[in-house]
Amino acid sequence: PRRIQNMGFVEGDIRKGLWMTLNGGKVFISPNEPDLTKDGFDFKEADIKTGGDGVTGVAFRKADEGWGVGGSNTKYVRFCG
Repeated sequence: PRRIQNMGFVEGDIRKGLWMTLNGGKVFISPNEPDLTKDGFDFKEADIKTGGDGVTGVAFRKADEGWGVGGSNTKYVRFCG
C-alpha cells in the first residue's frame, strides 16, 4: 500500500491544483480548480523517474517548472510546455 508523504498546492495556489507525494517516489498532481466538495480528487501521476527513491517535497517556480527533493539529497526538475 502507498502512503502519502507530503501534499501542497501548485504554485501555492489551490486554484492551480494539488500535488501529493507517496512513498516509493510517486508524485501526483490534480487538475486546476479541484472540487473541494468531493471526497477524492482526480490525480494524475507525474512523469518523474525516481528509481523508487522517495520524494519528500515539491515546489513549483512557475506553472511549467516543478522541482522535487528526495532521499539522499536527490533533486529533480521537470519542465512542461
